[in-house]
Amino acid sequence: MTKSKYIFEQLARPGECWHELNYTCPAVSFPIKCKKCGVDAVDWAGRNLAPVVDLSTWEGFGWAWERAQEKEWWWKFLCQNLYSKESWDDLTPNDNDGMLYEELVNPTRFFDALYDFLKGGRT
Repeated sequence: MTKSKYIFEQLARPGECWHELNYTCPAVSFPIKCKKCGVDAVDWAGRNLAPVVDLSTWEGFGWAWERAQEKEWWWKFLCQNLYSKESWDDLTPNDNDGMLYEELVNPTRFFDALYDFLKGGRT
C-alpha cells in the first residue's frame, strides 16, 4: 500500500473511497464496480475514477490537514512532531524554541510526519 493510500484511508470520512477497480466480467473491458464501496461503473460515467483527492498537491494537503484535525489524536500528533512531547501537559515554557505550527504546513513534511505517526501506532 502506498503512503498516500494509507494516509487517505486513515483520514477518509464516511463515504469517501480510494476506488479499486474490479474487472470481473471477461466480456466487458471496463470496470464493473469498485471492490471496496461497490459503486457501479455506470455511476462513474463522466467522473474521475482516481481517489477523492491527489495527496501530492496543495489541494490534497488541505484535504488531509482538515481531516487530521478532526481526529482525536490530532493534539498528540502536534505535540510529538512539534515538541517531541506526549501531551500538552508535558510542555514547559522553554519548549517553544522556534518550532512553529508552520513547520508542518508543507505537504511533504506533513505527510512524512503523519505517516510515521500513524504507522508507529502512536494514535
